[in-house]
Amino acid sequence: MSDGVLVDWSVNPRNSRARLLLLAYRTTRTLRLSRRPAARMLGRLSDGLYRVLSLWVLGVEMPWMTEIGPRLSLPHPHGIVLNAHARIGADVMIRHGVTIGGRRGAFDCPIVEARVDIGAGASLVGDITIGRGARIGVGAVVLKNVPPMASAYGNPAVVVAARPEAA
Repeated sequence: MSDGVLVDWSVNPRNSRARLLLLAYRTTRTLRLSRRPAARMLGRLSDGLYRVLSLWVLGVEMPWMTEIGPRLSLPHPHGIVLNAHARIGADVMIRHGVTIGGRRGAFDCPIVEARVDIGAGASLVGDITIGRGARIGVGAVVLKNVPPMASAYGNPAVVVAARPEAA
C-alpha cells in the first residue's frame, strides 16, 4: 500500500501541503475501494479527516472518487476544484485556482490524459478530452476537446496547432 499512497511524492519536492493532501487522497481512496469490510469502514473515518484537511484547511475540492493517475503535481495546492467523475491521467500538473467539472452534473466531465500541464485559474468544463501532453494556458476556459500536444488559451479557449512530440 505504501508505494501506492506515496506515488506523488517525487513530483512534489519540498511541498508538504501537496504531499499531505495527496497522501490523504490516496489513502482514503485505497481504503474506500478495498474489498475488505474493515478497510472500507476505516476508509469512512479517513474520508472524514480527508475532507476536513482538503476542504477546510487547504481549500481543495478533490473527492476520493475522482480517478487520478500517478505522479500528480500540485505546485500550489489551493483553490482547486475537481468533479468526482472527472478523470486525470498520469504525470499531470494542476496549478492553483483550477476547476475541472461538468456542465450538467456527473455525466459530462472532462478526461485529462497523461502529461497535461494546466495553468493557474483554468477551467475545463463539460464532456471534453484534453489530449496527452497538451498545455492549458493561465485562465483558459476550455469547452471543447484539445488534441494531444496542442495548447489552448483564452476565454473561450483557442487551440493552437500541436507541437511535435519529443523523442
